Amino acid sequence: MCQQAERALERRAQGEILRVEPWGPHAVRVRAAADTVDDEANWALDLPPVEGAVTVLVRDDGTARLVNGRITVEADPDGRLRFLRSGETDGLRELLAEKRPHHGCPGPRAHTSRGDGTEVWSYGEQAYPILRDHLLLRERLRPYLNELAETAHRTGAPPMRPLFFDFPGDETAWDVDDQYMLGPDVLVAPITEAGVRERTVYLPSGSRWCDAATGTEHEGGASVSAAAPLERVPVLVRAGARVRGEFDGLGPGTRAR
Repeated sequence: MCQQAERALERRAQGEILRVEPWGPHAVRVRAAADTVDDEANWALDLPPVEGAVTVLVRDDGTARLVNGRITVEADPDGRLRFLRSGETDGLRELLAEKRPHHGCPGPRAHTSRGDGTEVWSYGEQAYPILRDHLLLRERLRPYLNELAETAHRTGAPPMRPLFFDFPGDETAWDVDDQYMLGPDVLVAPITEAGVRERTVYLPSGSRWCDAATGTEHEGGASVSAAAPLERVPVLVRAGARVRGEFDGLGPGTRAR
């Protein structure tokens, strides 16, 4: 069963700890660790703990509850956790997710039974910094993406489109079916096979293109070989485009700002 640990709930079994604690406004985080919980871990995009009122209740029947703003976590004696969100005005609670103990493994670690287990920290230590960097990149790209959405609303131009949409005069661009433009300034070359770490990218004519990771510029109208490490796919930006600076920090050996 869960116990109160300051402003958190903890369940200990077989040398492991499952901890539910407030993390940011109207948010909680769940961590499992052997013997100790690592307070130095960078979780939830490094949001600071919320300073507002947090309610923690442990009942005699073994059930427990943690309330942080509009988020409520209910715990059963067997370790089942339910995550609920209250409405802003009506107070009605919506079930967001449910976790239950994985009885096939020792200790209290939880596994997904509905709608969760997709947090950025759920995929292991190797994946977490990659996912974190791209979530931060998405936030930096938000103004650019908002412009694309507004343009789509006004003109019907899709934010994600084939190369010939922006380069109709480039005959080669009409034949490229494994790259796409994200708006008029960002060219993306996805990786579609496991283990591939490099690919050829065609750069439409009429513009110079800057590798978003390395900063190397290339003349359009030709194909180049682009590195594709696990951390990223090849992305090239029109030289001089305002959005270029939002990709700073995703190059080799660096972290996103």
